Amino acid sequence: MVSAATQQGGFSPGVAARLVTSTGRRAFLKAVGSSLNPDTPTLFRNEIAAMQGLAAHSLPHTPFLYDVYDDGDWVGMLMEDIDGYLPPHPWHPQDATRVLDALEELTAALQPSPWPDAPVAAVCTATCKAQWTCRRCRTM
Repeated sequence: MVSAATQQGGFSPGVAARLVTSTGRRAFLKAVGSSLNPDTPTLFRNEIAAMQGLAAHSLPHTPFLYDVYDDGDWVGMLMEDIDGYLPPHPWHPQDATRVLDALEELTAALQPSPWPDAPVAAVCTATCKAQWTCRRCRTM
């Protein structure tokens, strides 16, 4: 490892870092333990399951999952580092549109679902809906 740059502003506690090796290979590392938030390791396990389900498909907008770590408390994932940036909060309409368009592409490409038992993203509570400021999302 020749560099590790901590990433700020994510949605969960723990490590989020962009890594670069001596050969120039880049990766993104996320890791969390239950002492930081007891629910986040389960969320990471769900994310890992989703990424493993996507691995069988050649899809745009999906980084490759290199490796996972799970000792029962700490959960980590090492994945392909892709170019991008953390959208500002609240999101600009063009950022929200790009995300929603990507989700539409993935939905069409993933029929039937590679993860039939996945939580349904379209099921959204009033609290969840209130967090979205984009006009297109308010009609969910």
